Formats: sequence, structure tokens, C-alpha cells
Amino acid sequence: MVSSLNNAVTQTINDFFVKRNFDGEIYKTTNTRNLSLQEQYQHPDSLKNARNKIEQQLIDFRDNLWVYNDSIDFTQQDREARRERASGNSGSNSEIRNQRSGQQKSSAVRTMRNRKRN
Repeated sequence: MVSSLNNAVTQTINDFFVKRNFDGEIYKTTNTRNLSLQEQYQHPDSLKNARNKIEQQLIDFRDNLWVYNDSIDFTQQDREARRERASGNSGSNSEIRNQRSGQQKSSAVRTMRNRKRN
């Protein structure tokens, strides 16, 4: 809120696009002859299929834009496995330590930490 007298919600153009508050149809894309989709596809069904194909390409691009961090999922699975072992008393602390020692360690970080200062 900007003013106490005007309590309307302020929104920028960026908010408008990020929140996807718009609705419309694709009518032109970049092509070599600079034609609109309607000029390229005369039949309404082929025009609709072309629009759907372009929208699907945009959705695929958006979905592949961000990389899923599977290390978060791994740590959650590791925590769940530890809880199950602890609740069932089937595992001991030595088993968890042995499992940790089997994992690869980051050698660059370990050597920098263990380096003696002059």
C-alpha cells in the first residue's frame, strides 16, 4: 500500500506477467516470410493445432527452465531411513557411522579445512 488514502493494490507490469493475469491467443511467431499464423494455416483446425503446439513448446520450456535438486530428496530419504532404524532399534549408531564413512567426501573442502596455517 502506497498511501493511507488510496488502499488499492498496486501491481506492476512485471507482476501482471509473472502472476499470469493475462489470457490471449497466439497469432504470430517468427518465421522467414514474416507471416501470421492465420496466413500460414488457412483451415481453422490446423490453426488451432499450430497454436496448441506453440503453447506446449512454451510450457515445456518453462518446465525445463528450473533444475530439480535431487540432493534434497536424497537427504529426506536418508532422514526417514534413520528414523525407521531408530524407532525399530534394528540399527545402531555404528551402522549409521559406517554408512556415512562409505559416502564420498568432498576432497577439496576436506584438504582446505585440514591444511595447517603458517
